[in-house]
Amino acid sequence: MRVVRLLLIVAVAYALLWAPAAAGTGPGELAVLQFNMCGDACGTHFAVVNDLEKEIRQHPQQPFFVTLDEACRSQYDKLTADLSYRGYFATTIRDRCWDGTDYGVAVLVRSADVSLVGVWALPNPTEMEPRALACVRSSLDGEPLVGCVTHLDTDPKNTPSQVAAVARHASGIAGPVIVGGDFNALPANPAMRPLYDRFDEAGAPADAFTSGCSAAHCGTAAGYRHPTRKIDYVFLSRGDFTALGAVPTNAPHSDHTPLWATATLTPVPVARS
Repeated sequence: MRVVRLLLIVAVAYALLWAPAAAGTGPGELAVLQFNMCGDACGTHFAVVNDLEKEIRQHPQQPFFVTLDEACRSQYDKLTADLSYRGYFATTIRDRCWDGTDYGVAVLVRSADVSLVGVWALPNPTEMEPRALACVRSSLDGEPLVGCVTHLDTDPKNTPSQVAAVARHASGIAGPVIVGGDFNALPANPAMRPLYDRFDEAGAPADAFTSGCSAAHCGTAAGYRHPTRKIDYVFLSRGDFTALGAVPTNAPHSDHTPLWATATLTPVPVARS
């Protein structure tokens, strides 16, 4: 009898150890993962997808939203096929990737409750690479929640109008809103003000940089290129979240590091009759 009980205890412990991590550890708690994959330019093809899947699976709190930049449609398809996520891929350049698939940005959601809010082309005064903002709607613990992704231009002449457009569109969406992306601008850049005026940043320490590695193997691990700039962000609509924080990790096959953000969604007060 003791042997049977011992086997049952071991089986339960094993099941708990290997059970998928929840999107949060308490009511309204969630993680968000922002990552510029360098999915085409770095030439790592599906190696970066395998890295991302491993990072998500091994993280103690699996992300509710995953916002991805420089992604190929084939990479997005593999992620949604392999993981318990749905989402939306927004094409910015057709047929650009090494395998002939579209190139763009994507948002993954750890939920079957996903609907498209909209995709907006961003201003492009200097006629550089097309840029977009894409947003989807879902819910967490019964509360509505919107996740958006964007990737802004490297030309600083385009930064003011593109940031302003992202802030305008995202702040005009009903419900709590999260915006992840590579903004190609430092926090002190005056062009970032429209976002800081309307959103709170899930801020990492000042020296927790996420880009500027100039090659794959980006991060603080031994032998990796150390990032030199902070241009990846997770912004959350003001007043809708508490306990904000963020930390970068390491990326074996990208010139950016993943940025993990955490927050707690503030419940909407129930109206009394």
